[in-house]
Amino acid sequence: MKQCYALLLFLTFSLLVTYCGKPAATFNSVTTVVRQDSVAGPKSSKQFSWNAAFVRKTWTDIVRDWYDGEIDSVFASCMYDSFALKVQTAQHFSAQMKAYGLPESSIFFEYVDWDALGIQQDRALALWIENPEILVNYDGLDFGCSSAISGLGQILGNASLLLLDTQKKRVLQRLDSIPENYSRSFDTPFAIRHTGVYHCSNPIQNEDYSAWGLATVLYPRDLDGDGITAEFPFYTYEACGVYSCAIVAYDPKADRLETRPFQLKITGATYNAQDQLIDTFYTENTYWVLDFPLDSVRQDGQIKYIKDVGHGNAFLYHYDFKFDPKTRSYRGTMKEKGIID
Repeated sequence: MKQCYALLLFLTFSLLVTYCGKPAATFNSVTTVVRQDSVAGPKSSKQFSWNAAFVRKTWTDIVRDWYDGEIDSVFASCMYDSFALKVQTAQHFSAQMKAYGLPESSIFFEYVDWDALGIQQDRALALWIENPEILVNYDGLDFGCSSAISGLGQILGNASLLLLDTQKKRVLQRLDSIPENYSRSFDTPFAIRHTGVYHCSNPIQNEDYSAWGLATVLYPRDLDGDGITAEFPFYTYEACGVYSCAIVAYDPKADRLETRPFQLKITGATYNAQDQLIDTFYTENTYWVLDFPLDSVRQDGQIKYIKDVGHGNAFLYHYDFKFDPKTRSYRGTMKEKGIID
């Protein structure tokens, strides 16, 4: 069933089935006004205008600069095609921005049709971006650890989640951020490594860097065991290989988006005055936990995993929690244990 939901999602929100490195069939027919000044902008810049991104030469010029005169055609072509595929969603809904009372300069970056997924009639979720620009996170062969979240290429701008009434063309709810997050908006990568935290489709492999492909942030999952794929994990970067995770869900009964808190009974390890390792006990209420492997989510919704943050840390973090429908929160435990225990 989950595979069917995922297939429907791709057919609904993107209109695209193609591979990086191949021409994006419908991209050249996209109607857009390309300003010559933006196209001819500084080639070495990693950040450039929305209009400039519609020209393949922009991507090859940037890659040429990074390679000191050598062009990695696979990289340039795949970045361009990944952008082209994501643009199809924006272009498909561009005429509806005004109908929803949104600025015409804004875009729907990703779109999930709850009606098509059989979850709620006349409802959809959009990842909406105001005044989009392009940022390519690439410097030579060093991607940087944070690219596991931000992607190798992303759309800049104020990003929000919008719950839409598709029949009456109304914005029913808007989420601008997740509490306790130092980032003011949501992640918007369009190309990401296959080892990144967000879903990666059609990954390609190049001998100079790891496999990467088209990023999907709004990839619905069942993270509470109710059989409905209506939850989305979001992430923040903590350190290389270490991320915090929050969960945003759509509740069909309440017809609302909700950021779900975690209420955890913590058993923490600390050293006393005699330099002995002892346990401390307390309850923590938070919207973020250390990221969990998606395969740790059992069919009944129980999420149990051990997180090793590395970087010389002497402790392992044992999480065990499950969603409680009564409190609308994830409740459970986190036990901090010394690695040598």
